Amino acid sequence: MYRFRDWIIPPWFKWVQAFATLGFIFTIATISSLAVAVFSAFRWQWRYQLIWCIMSFVIVACELVALCIYGVYSQDRLWMPRPEFNYLSYSYWIEAGALILALTACLLFGAEIQFLREPFETYIDEKHYHDQFPYSPSNGSHLQLTQSRNRFSQYEV
Repeated sequence: MYRFRDWIIPPWFKWVQAFATLGFIFTIATISSLAVAVFSAFRWQWRYQLIWCIMSFVIVACELVALCIYGVYSQDRLWMPRPEFNYLSYSYWIEAGALILALTACLLFGAEIQFLREPFETYIDEKHYHDQFPYSPSNGSHLQLTQSRNRFSQYEV
C-alpha cells in the first residue's frame, strides 16, 4: 500500500520545515533579547553583541539550508506533477528576503563589535607598551636621591 503522507510531505520537505522553524525560533529569541537590551546597558557591551552576531549567523545558516533544499527539490515532478503549479511563489521570496536581512543584521552586529572593542584594543596596546617600559621619564629628582649616596640610578646601570 502506498503511503499518501510520504508523497505529500517527503523527507526533504520535513527538513525544510525543521530548518525554517529553527531559524524562526532563533529569530524570536534574538528579537526578544534585543528588546530587553534596549531598556538596559547590555547593548553597549561587545560580548552581548557577539552573542547576537552568532545568533544572527545561525539564523542565516538555517534559512540558507532551508532555501537551498527547497529550491532544489521543489522542481521534482514526483512531488508536484503538474508543471503549472511548479514554481516558487511569494513565501520562498519572503524567506529569501528574511535571509538577506538576517545576513545584514549579522554584518551590522559584527561592525558594532569592532566599534565597541576599539577603545579596549587601544587600551591593551598602551598597557603592553607601558609594561615594556614601566618607568616613566622623570624630571631628574631621582638623581638627587641616588647620586648623593654614591649609588647609580636604574637609568645609568
